[in-house]
Amino acid sequence: MFCKYCGENNVDGAKFCKNCGKPLMTTSSADGTAAGYNPEMTPGYTPTSQQNHKKTGIIAIVAIVAAVLIAVAVIFSIFHAVKGRSPEKTVDQLVTSMFKLDADGIIDTFPKEAVNKLKEEGNWDDEYDDLVSGIESIAQSVGEYVDLEKMCSYKITETKDATEDEIAEIQEDYDDEGIDVKIKDAKIMTVELTINIPIYGSETDSEDIVVIKIGNSWYIDPMNFSL
Repeated sequence: MFCKYCGENNVDGAKFCKNCGKPLMTTSSADGTAAGYNPEMTPGYTPTSQQNHKKTGIIAIVAIVAAVLIAVAVIFSIFHAVKGRSPEKTVDQLVTSMFKLDADGIIDTFPKEAVNKLKEEGNWDDEYDDLVSGIESIAQSVGEYVDLEKMCSYKITETKDATEDEIAEIQEDYDDEGIDVKIKDAKIMTVELTINIPIYGSETDSEDIVVIKIGNSWYIDPMNFSL
C-alpha cells in the first residue's frame, strides 16, 4: 500500500505510513495503489517513459514538417528555373538595360547560340562595338546630364502572337546563319518608350520588339533588333 503523501510502499493493512507517519487510506485502486495517490506529487518524481515517447514523437513531427517545407521550396525554385524567362521579363531586361546604357545586359537577352556563333566566326568584336557605339550615340543625343534610368519609362501597349508563317521565316533566318536553334514560338510586342527631360519636355516613341521562345525561355530576336 502506497502512502498518498510521500509515496512510501507500506505493508498491506498498515494504518500509518512507516516513513512519514501519516494515516494510510484503506481503499485501494485496481492497480494496487492507494486511492487518490498521485505519483506526480511525490518528491523526486521523474517523467515516465510514455511521456518521453510523446516528446520524441513531437520532435519527429517537427522534423518531418521542416523537411516537407524545404522540399517544397526546392521544387518551387526548380520549377521557376525550368520555366525560364517570360516575354515580359525579357522586354523589361532589354529596356531597362538600354536605360542604364548596359551593353552586357542587352546582350544577355539574346539567344546564347546566336552570340556564340558570332564569336566562332570572329565577328563578335565588331557586333559588340556596334552595340556599344549605338548606346554611346543615345547618351550623346540626350546629353551627359540626363539620367536615362530616372527620366525614362516604358509600357507594353500591345502583344501579338506571331503567325506560323512568321515563325517559319524567323526559323529560316537562323538556319541560313547556321545557328542551331529551334524557334518554338514568337511574339511581336509594341513597347512605348517615354523620356521626360525637364528642359525639353516629354517625348514618346513606339517600337515593335520581336521575342522568340527557345527551349523554356524567351529571348530578344537579334535578327530583328536595332538600337
